[in-house]
This record gives sequence, C-alpha cells and structure tokens, in this order.
Amino acid sequence: MSQTVVQAEVENGSTKALVGVVVIGRNEGPRLERCLRAAREQCDRVIYVDSNSTDESVATAERCGATVIRLTAGPFTAARGRQIGFESLLHNGDALEYVQFIDGDCILEAGWLERATRHLDEENHLGAIVGLRVEEHPEATLFNRLVDLDWRMPIGETDSLGSGDALLRVAALQEVGGWNVSLIAGEDPELSFRLVDAGWRIKRLDMTMTTHDVRMSSWRQFWRRAVRAGHAYAEVGLMRRDGAGRRWLRRIGNIIVHGGVIPALILLGWILSFWVSVLAAAIWGVTIIRMTRWRIKLGDPNGFAIIYALATSACKIANFLGVMQYFVGRMRRKPATLIEYQSSDQGERSVSEATT
Repeated sequence: MSQTVVQAEVENGSTKALVGVVVIGRNEGPRLERCLRAAREQCDRVIYVDSNSTDESVATAERCGATVIRLTAGPFTAARGRQIGFESLLHNGDALEYVQFIDGDCILEAGWLERATRHLDEENHLGAIVGLRVEEHPEATLFNRLVDLDWRMPIGETDSLGSGDALLRVAALQEVGGWNVSLIAGEDPELSFRLVDAGWRIKRLDMTMTTHDVRMSSWRQFWRRAVRAGHAYAEVGLMRRDGAGRRWLRRIGNIIVHGGVIPALILLGWILSFWVSVLAAAIWGVTIIRMTRWRIKLGDPNGFAIIYALATSACKIANFLGVMQYFVGRMRRKPATLIEYQSSDQGERSVSEATT
C-alpha cells in the first residue's frame, strides 16, 4: 500500500485542490515500480505502506523515493490497507480534499488526476469519480480477456465504484466512515452502497483511469475468483440489504437458482425425469443468450460475448459455493478467511481486485 500527496494543477496553473493517492500492494515485483513511478509523474510525495512482502517491494519503494510504512501483522486485506493509507494521509496534516486509491498491480493513466479532480470541483454532489480499468495484456490468455471484459461498465452516473481504483472526496469518505476493514472481499461495492445511501453520487468517466495486470492463466484461478465473488455478494448483500445494497439480494437469489438449483435439476433429472433435465438446461440456455446479448450491447465482439456468457454462467456454480461458504461460516460463527486465486507470491492482488 502506498500513499501519495499531490497538488493538482488546473489549466491556468493555479493550485486547485490537494489530492492524496493511496496504492495498496504486496509482492508485486516490477509492477510496483511501474505503479509508483507512474503515480509520481502526477504527484509530489509518495508514502508506500507494504503488506509484509517477501520480495523486493520495500527496496523498490525506497528506490522510487517513497517513504515506507510496513505492515507485518494481518489480515492483509484490501479494505484494511486502503483505510490505513487513508488515515495516514490525513495524519500528515495536509487539508486533503480528494484521495485516489489504486492497486499496486495497476498503472495510473497520465492526466487522470487533473481531469478527475476537475469533475469533483465542478460537481459537488459527486462523492467519487471512476474511470475505465483495462487489462494491459488481454491477448495473453483467455482468462485475461474475460477479466478485461469484466471491467467494461456503463459510462455516466453509477451506484458502484467497480474496482478499488477510484478518486473519492475526502468529506464523503469520512462521512460514511471509510473502508469496512472487516471485509475479505466486496469492499468496493459495500463502500459504494454507503456513499449512495448517504446521498452522494458516483460517476464513471469515458477515460482510462488505470491499466491492470491480472496475469491469469488457468481455469482454477478464474473459478476461485468467482467463489470469492459469491462470498462477497452474500456478505455485502445482507449487510446493506436495507439500503442501496438491496439489489444484491436479488443477485444472491439468482446465484442460488442458476448456480445451485438448476445444475442440481439437470443432474437429478437423469434420475427422476429426462424432461426435468431438458427444462432446466433450457432455462440455463436462455440465460446464456440474454447475457450474450447484453455483452454485445456493451460493445463486446460477438465471439467474446458468447465465451464470456458461457464462462460466467458456468461460474454461477462457483458463485453458489461462495454464497454457501459465507452462510456456513456465519452459522458456525467463524471469521471469514481470505479466498485467494493468485499464486502465493501475489497474495495481496487476490484480495485487492474488484468483485465483479
């Protein structure tokens, strides 16, 4: 995790707003240096908070001119890292107006802070501004491409940050109490729901904000990512069911039906009745067709839209397992543990990405 303080300049060259940038990361390797140097191009001062990395992250941050704060005790979650970074920024004594959060495996787009802060200056009702997150190497693997498609979201006012990369108004973040450090996943939508419930609005600009490097190479990683998403849907949906998060209750129901009931009917139908299996499979097929059409409307090529719909529908089962994992843990009153889908040397990346 790192924090950056910058005086953002408007077109006339005068100081307009004091902005802080918080970057979280663990064992990011060369990605961290690229992240910090890209941020430094828009920043005057950088503070890097490390989540107990075992690689050269600390030395890299020092080499980039950052002041290092190292966390040695877990849990090393995205929400905890961002909140510690945010609080540390405030303790610097600067009258911060805005704070940019960015993950250590991302690169901040040149010119983003200037344009985004201008929108917050002009639109006082906005609590947060987000841009587009894109994958750096979508062509590398099919799974990279699928994650890249996940980041493509509608432009304009929205009720979700979409990922951990976002520029937030300090007053808004303070009003809602900051990041929820108890969450192992889903911290971005959970914060979004609280912002909306407090009367703030979120806007997505048609501009690249960050370039992301997911480096996903296997179905197992994609599947685990979906399990974590299911856990987040259940926990955050129930936590925020009385406000903006109530729509996630419908999503939980959808996961239970399409990830649990329908697959069970398809399997059991071969024992009970062939036509039960046919009907259940037909319902699943209609869902895949609808999702394909939706992705095409978002601008995805037809082929990738179909692949995305098939993969996402299959991962409804993984979502269901994540939902069940949450409920079982709640019944047993056991604290949630991290659900990682990256390799062990990329632990923080697995908990710092958006739930989509």
